[in-house]
Amino acid sequence: MPPPSQSYADETCIQWMVDQLNLCAQHEHSRIDEHFIPKRLIDTRGSNLRLVECDEIRDPNPTYAALSYCWGSADNAELQLKTNTTSLEERKLEIGIESLTLVLKDAVFLSKALSIPYLWVDSLCILQDDISD
Repeated sequence: MPPPSQSYADETCIQWMVDQLNLCAQHEHSRIDEHFIPKRLIDTRGSNLRLVECDEIRDPNPTYAALSYCWGSADNAELQLKTNTTSLEERKLEIGIESLTLVLKDAVFLSKALSIPYLWVDSLCILQDDISD
């Protein structure tokens, strides 16, 4: 059954998503590596966003949503907020919501609305200047 509204911000649409997630949680899913968690996640709890190293998270299997998306043209990609080795410590302190693109703001909004405490976003959770990361 489709959601009652096509607006992700609509209360009835959010409740539909919550209901679908609850239905999904009632059955088993096979995972290739059920112990895998990424190296870093964005903590969406509270009023400030920040990057956290997953080995600092007490939950050995934290709940998170993942977003990987096309950054647009090369010019647009240059303007994207990214994490690199020099900005990592700053991102761990805070990621300003005002610095995010609309796509990322939407992802944060939905994570919060769906009570998903963490978010993985490739541009922010992978060090963009470290090929081994």
